[in-house]
Amino acid sequence: MDNIAKFCIKHKVTTLMAVIMISIFGVVFTTQLQMALLPDMEAPAALVMCYYNGASPSDMEELVTRPLESAIMSVSGVDGVSSTSSDGVSQLQITYVDGTDLDIAATKLREQFDRLSLPDGAMDPIIVNINIGDLMPSAMIALQGEDLASVQAQAEDHQTAQQHISTPAGLVPSAVIGRALTSGGNEPHSIERIVAFFQKGPTGSAAVSFMEKEFGAGGKGVTIGGQEYSLWFNSEGFRIAPGRSAFGPGSTLVTWVNAAAMASNLLRDGTFATQDKIDVAPDNEVRELLTGFSVAKAFPVC
Repeated sequence: MDNIAKFCIKHKVTTLMAVIMISIFGVVFTTQLQMALLPDMEAPAALVMCYYNGASPSDMEELVTRPLESAIMSVSGVDGVSSTSSDGVSQLQITYVDGTDLDIAATKLREQFDRLSLPDGAMDPIIVNINIGDLMPSAMIALQGEDLASVQAQAEDHQTAQQHISTPAGLVPSAVIGRALTSGGNEPHSIERIVAFFQKGPTGSAAVSFMEKEFGAGGKGVTIGGQEYSLWFNSEGFRIAPGRSAFGPGSTLVTWVNAAAMASNLLRDGTFATQDKIDVAPDNEVRELLTGFSVAKAFPVC
């Protein structure tokens, strides 16, 4: 350290020129750097869901989950698989090695799944590609107020402003989202339950809670105007994108707040459900209440 100090004192001009050159190079290269709020991160993964109504967890494990696991492990690039089997549902989480092309991997998975002989009544497995980079939020908004009521008022104003923003290019149009919403959840009589609920004129918070519970967690596929769309439901809302991945190009997140408002508007306009669905909605609600009452009576709480 002393030698460096002595050299700088002895060679003042050389030291000054070196400092100037370092400063110039620093300014030049700094101006050429590309700015990014978040670094690009890749952690390729996928979720596979398969439904088999009426099957017990043990049956799902034996007849559905294990064959799917074997098919998945035969695909190149798979790093690991974990699975969960429950009543009528098999869920498998796949992690890939770095650099795996998710679209190619999904195609290979589909080819392997097509060769399986799953039980009659089991739905075709749903593949949802996931990349950690796609899950990063494009914006985070914080609200502050003196009390809860003022914060809720700000949130409602912000939501109203969002609804007036046109859909960015590449995202799923609102008309398609509405059509997808009218397909309901994955459980039977979902449309009738939604119709019966909104006919009562529920409050905003109750409608949001109902929509989250009704659609639950999982995925499905729909065809609208000849185009295939994939949907994925979770606690935030549901994602929809063209193709076989709800997280693919054009993926659009619809919060349960927006979904509840859209469902209410479609019902008010008479475009959410056919007239026969609307007519049987009250009877279906009574029938499900009676079924629940019968179950509760058969298995009383001690």
